[in-house]
Amino acid sequence: MAKTKGNESTGIAESNLVNKLFQQVRGYNLVRGNPFVYGQSGLSSAVESYGGVVASQDYNTQRAEILAERRAEGEQLGVFGEPTATDYDISLQIARIIQSSKQQVKLGKLEEITKTLTGPAFTFSVPKELKDYTALDLIVKSSQGGKESKLSGPEQDALEVYGLLSKTYDRGAALKMTSSNSYADFNKVGEAISEKYKPKEPKAT
Repeated sequence: MAKTKGNESTGIAESNLVNKLFQQVRGYNLVRGNPFVYGQSGLSSAVESYGGVVASQDYNTQRAEILAERRAEGEQLGVFGEPTATDYDISLQIARIIQSSKQQVKLGKLEEITKTLTGPAFTFSVPKELKDYTALDLIVKSSQGGKESKLSGPEQDALEVYGLLSKTYDRGAALKMTSSNSYADFNKVGEAISEKYKPKEPKAT
């Protein structure tokens, strides 16, 4: 069966949502933006883990893609100089991709992906009658022609389910980062002590 453009777009959206780098960047930003929600140990774990994320090849690939896009746009518009891509720019791009991708996939698939982040702790199951809705279709329908279009009862429920799954996905990504390196602060203390007892190389005479 040949893939349609819509199928390809949905497949890309699903890939974006399960992308480990995207989940890590999204999770880190949520933790940094809400440190009181996740606690000091959660914040420390996220910060420690994020250093490895930023140093990864995948992260640098995202930076290179942004630079390439900006360079091409600048050349087209006759702008002199070299573009930049900060960590903020990368985080913003990934947040946009995730948000857009959530809206494109069916609720049944969004539930499935979300539960890969939450595990069994998230017990809600999307009713089968709502699984085939996408948030994007509902958002478009609700604002067709510039006028508020009334959604049916099930459609309103589906939009509410989308909001629930979207928030749960975000929390799952954040909690993954808070627990990815929970003992980072203790490890640093231990490493400092261990360093004292490592064999010292004899000084050259």
